Amino acid sequence: MHSVAKRAATVAIGAAVAFGASSAAWAWWTVEGEATATGSTGSIKPIEVGSASVQGLYPGAEKDLRVEIYNPNPFPVVIDKARAVARTEADRCDRDAISVEIPERPVRVEPGRKSYTLEDAVRMRADVGGCQGADFEVTIRYSGQNAA
Repeated sequence: MHSVAKRAATVAIGAAVAFGASSAAWAWWTVEGEATATGSTGSIKPIEVGSASVQGLYPGAEKDLRVEIYNPNPFPVVIDKARAVARTEADRCDRDAISVEIPERPVRVEPGRKSYTLEDAVRMRADVGGCQGADFEVTIRYSGQNAA
């Protein structure tokens, strides 16, 4: 009977070792933890809009306006709102004698420089007589967003 008890003890010890080894193997293959990475976000840079001068405007005339746009961002930008105002310092020229029409459709501007010609965008009213020789300035205000 002593050998049966020895055998039972050996089997029990073997089972405990096997169970312990399998538990240790399972514990060895599972892992938990945490990692932290740092970074920073970019920011959208304002696009630059300029225009070429308009020459030879006279009462009733319509002239093209050449617009230069520079997008310094690495992604496209959509200009979804734009407004232009023409001003002159000449006393003899009415404030609303010269107008500028900007298309209302959105304009997608890829990175880099691009030129657009707005046909017949600058206009002088036909009934204006006091603007001869006057200088004027066109200011374009716009807003847009990331188009990527």
